[in-house]
Amino acid sequence: MLLCQKVPRIFGKSASLRNAPSLGGFILDSERGWFYVLLIVAALVVMFALNLTRTYIGRAWVAIRDRDIAAETSGINVPRYKLLAFAISAALAALAGSLGAYFTTVVTVEEYTLELAIVYLAMIIVGGMGSVTGSVLGAVFITLLPFAVARLFEALPWQLGTTAFGIQEAAIGVAIVGFLLFEPDGLIEIYRRIAVYFERWPFRYRELKAGGG
Repeated sequence: MLLCQKVPRIFGKSASLRNAPSLGGFILDSERGWFYVLLIVAALVVMFALNLTRTYIGRAWVAIRDRDIAAETSGINVPRYKLLAFAISAALAALAGSLGAYFTTVVTVEEYTLELAIVYLAMIIVGGMGSVTGSVLGAVFITLLPFAVARLFEALPWQLGTTAFGIQEAAIGVAIVGFLLFEPDGLIEIYRRIAVYFERWPFRYRELKAGGG
C-alpha cells in the first residue's frame, strides 16, 4: 500500500534491544511505543505552529504572503522574515527526517520517492494551504484514503489483485484535482463553513450580496 510504513528491523524477534532507540529510559522497541512518541511530538509541533501564527512573526508572514510590497512599506523586514520562515521550516523538516530515520532504521535517499512527495503535496492541497489545522486534516484524509479504497474493493464480489494498488494511487490524484476544482481552500474551509452553520443555527440568515442582490 502506498502509505504503509516499513516495519523497523528493531521489531523483529531476533533484534537486540541494545539497537533500539530510547527516550528518557523508555525503549522504543514496539510500534505502539513509537505511536505514542510520534503522537506527542506531532501535537507539540502543531501547538508550536498555532501559537507562532498568533505572534508578531506569524502576522508578518501573513502580511508578506498577501502582499509583500505592502508589508515592506508597513515596516516589515521582508528578507529577514522570509529567511526566518525558511529556517523554521527546515528545522521542522530535519526533526521529521531524524525521527523517520530512527523509526525505519534506514538512512537513504531511496526512502523519499516522487510518490511520497506527491502524497505530501496532496495533504497540503486537500487540507488547505496556509492553515496549520488544515494540514492536519489533509494528512488524516490522505493517509486514510488508500485504506478506505482497499476496504471498498475487499467488499466487492470479485478480486482485482494488484490493480487495487493503482486505484489507490489514482484516488489520491482524483482528490487533488477535485479539491483544486471544487474546493481550492481545502478541508479547513469546509470545516469553517460547518462551524459557522452550527453557530448561527437555528437563526440562520442569507448573506447580502454585493450590489444589493
